[in-house]
Amino acid sequence: MRLEFSRPGNPTDGAFVESYNGYFLTECLDQHRFASLEEARHAIEAWPVEYNKGRPHRALG
Repeated sequence: MRLEFSRPGNPTDGAFVESYNGYFLTECLDQHRFASLEEARHAIEAWPVEYNKGRPHRALG
């Protein structure tokens, strides 16, 4: 992950980031108990792939 700031004059950028962070916390971090840093890295790297490609879009049910 990398740190990016919202673009000036685009308040909707913040809503997207907050929504993504909420999903990341509830769907990734809250559902795992990591035994090692390497295990955490693996789960955190795999989660965006599942988030973007593996699950159906919310609007489609």
